Amino acid sequence: MRRFSSGVTLICAVLLLLGSAPLAGAAQGQYTRQDGGGDQLVGELELSAMLLTPFDLEDEGLEGYGYRFGGTDTLDDEFTGFISTDDRPADEIQEVLEDAGFVQSRWVSMDLPSEEDPRDAARRVTVWVDEYTESGRALSDVIEIYLDFGGDDVDGTDTIGDESAIVTYTDVAPDSGVDVTAMVLAFRYENQIGQIEIVNFHSRSPEIEPSVDEIEALAERLLDRIETVRDDGGPGLEQQVLRLQSDGEQVYYDHDFYTRLDDEQLPRYGQDDDLLDELDDSEAEFGITDAYRMNQTLGWNGETGLRWSVQLRLFDDDDDAEAWVEDAEAWIETYDVDDIEIVDEEVDLGDRAMVVTYRVGTEDDDLDPHWTAIFIQVGDIGILLQLSNPGELADLDIVTELAELQVACVEDGACPIESELPDALLALMESLS
Repeated sequence: MRRFSSGVTLICAVLLLLGSAPLAGAAQGQYTRQDGGGDQLVGELELSAMLLTPFDLEDEGLEGYGYRFGGTDTLDDEFTGFISTDDRPADEIQEVLEDAGFVQSRWVSMDLPSEEDPRDAARRVTVWVDEYTESGRALSDVIEIYLDFGGDDVDGTDTIGDESAIVTYTDVAPDSGVDVTAMVLAFRYENQIGQIEIVNFHSRSPEIEPSVDEIEALAERLLDRIETVRDDGGPGLEQQVLRLQSDGEQVYYDHDFYTRLDDEQLPRYGQDDDLLDELDDSEAEFGITDAYRMNQTLGWNGETGLRWSVQLRLFDDDDDAEAWVEDAEAWIETYDVDDIEIVDEEVDLGDRAMVVTYRVGTEDDDLDPHWTAIFIQVGDIGILLQLSNPGELADLDIVTELAELQVACVEDGACPIESELPDALLALMESLS
């Protein structure tokens, strides 16, 4: 079972230490290989467009939730090791996933702030959507693995998709010592698996135990979204993001989800209605219809690390995307940061590009993140790439190399699911240890 509840506090600590400022479609087809990207599979299902949003939860009576974390899983040692159990070693799990043709998985966690301290979640809903090349019995075996963690089986009132199962469990979150009660539902449909976990953190209000009715309603809604995106496609932004190969230690995900979808701004954790309306107005003013955010932490050494951030925005037309790039300095100023500067170096990227640097935190702190941001227009898509380095700006050549890779993804219309880290970036990460 892929339970992220116990590991999220570490990510929170990393985000607080590194600063908070820079977090600012075609129909589905067959699998392709990315030209120039090596022999890496590219999944064409828009998984993030299928994931439930906070508004989906609100429509089912779960109000006040916001996006907090998100990520991508590939078939690697990190993933197989994470879902391994005492009874199922990693090599056995990998064989089952390979037989099913595992391509990728996207997940997102939406939290409800506790009434005692809004920094702590009272409840969490995590949603996963997987993509495979096979269907049928092969995916039944995968579901069995996902739900094989010592929980108790629960009878559902209906079958979701082609097959579904529910389990419940109690546990203690090792990071906080808080008792939790949770319910998990997994289902398969065609060549996909959908999964929902609802966690109630005891001693944090409101305390609401997960119920079968609640989780089945969310699962039915997830199935509807899967079917809709399979038929109609999505904005296509998530497939063009440059994700770096993660190992869960030196490289791991913080965010990986749409922040604006179909002209609708999606709530993030802790945002009140006024801030959400302000963000909605700002993006709508620029003609932004859809926006995607992917953040990764790189080279974390226990005190600091690098942050790699990709934001893609789809505009009404090319002129709107160009105007957004030209307004780069004003856009960064909304982050409430220091030492904003337009860099003089000419960067030949896409149709239009601009480089902005800035700093987060106090001037005397050697661990303060210094950020390099590159705004790029490629047709009607706007790209904002950001890389932080503690104490000083990263070499512009490192950020430019990443930007060239990201632009190639947008120009080609797809990226490998994850890409190798460039040598210069690896050297910068190693310098932090």
